[in-house]
Amino acid sequence: MTAGVSLVIGLAPYKLGREDKWAGKAAELEWINDPDIISKQIAAVKESSADGYALYY
Repeated sequence: MTAGVSLVIGLAPYKLGREDKWAGKAAELEWINDPDIISKQIAAVKESSADGYALYY
């Protein structure tokens, strides 16, 4: 990472319960079928070297 620059990961809870036609056939229903998807993404961010996350509604 570059000194003085923060990495903040954008997460999309606005997709919950919706089909994601851009995710490809294997993942287009993950936002409908996995109610814990945002929790899993937050956990992944916390395990990474990112500085935080932002939720977009």
